Amino acid sequence: MMASKKLNETKQLQEVNNNLKINVNETMLVKMLTKSWKKIRTIFKVNGRISKFKFK
Repeated sequence: MMASKKLNETKQLQEVNNNLKINVNETMLVKMLTKSWKKIRTIFKVNGRISKFKFK
């Protein structure tokens, strides 16, 4: 009984850990994309090309 309970707790902790890893990866991806977009947008503005693109 006790071993079964420990096994269930371990599985739950592993699931929580995996979910946290996924959330961190998604957050990092959003940060990287945002940073890249800001750089690209700045380059377009510097080159005067921003008016050729319709950004929504």
